[in-house]
Amino acid sequence: MNNAAALVFAIPFAILWNYFGLHAAIIISLLLVAALCAAFFYFHNERKDNQIDLLRTCIDQHVRELMLKHRQLTFSGDYGTMDMLNWRKEKKKFIDLVFAPGVGGRSAIIITDKDMHSMIDQAVAAANDSGSVPELIANDASGQEYEMLCTKLLNENVWDARMTALTGDQGADIVATKNGTKLVVQCKYYTGNVGNDAVQQVAAARIYYAADIAVVVSNAGYTKSARQLAKSLNVRLIHHDEIPSIEARVGSSST
Repeated sequence: MNNAAALVFAIPFAILWNYFGLHAAIIISLLLVAALCAAFFYFHNERKDNQIDLLRTCIDQHVRELMLKHRQLTFSGDYGTMDMLNWRKEKKKFIDLVFAPGVGGRSAIIITDKDMHSMIDQAVAAANDSGSVPELIANDASGQEYEMLCTKLLNENVWDARMTALTGDQGADIVATKNGTKLVVQCKYYTGNVGNDAVQQVAAARIYYAADIAVVVSNAGYTKSARQLAKSLNVRLIHHDEIPSIEARVGSSST
């Protein structure tokens, strides 16, 4: 391969040398190399700009979903720092599933990962600042305040929802009915991911209250184990921002 590449440059250089002399051949060769480099960088930058425009379009189309995922997957970690690991994974997933197919696959992307992640973060921050999906509860709210919020959201969406007793609730914080369908809800206001316990509780509550649907609602995300268990027990896992569309959500996969 190296010998072939050398011949590609050597043969034209020899021809130039033969016609114009050594010094002229060197100058012409340098000018040609410079022109080729300029053309390469021009088309490379144009391709990069096109990819940036496409990524921006993809982000704009899904900014609401990204904003909700950001709220679910970022929380205060150890030592007062923000735990962003799951959010970084979600951004990578978005890039791989939504953006990459439009440019010919992951290997065809020429924007750096850092720049792509930064574009997503900036768009989510701008959407949050605009208040298009306002925060519904304070960061320091209690568990009971969170249950009250979820009950309010259900009632606003024409469910007949009531909170259960603080003790002896048998795994349900809220019981709601609508058009003959009974829903039991376990509410978890967490700083970290929700685990198996909430899934087990609401699955038991569905039996106790003879409910049709069991749902865990949280401000946070869910562990992989919780998602697996929820799928096997037919429990739905949602974020409180999804309560207005809960009827569509409970008819879909828990994952």
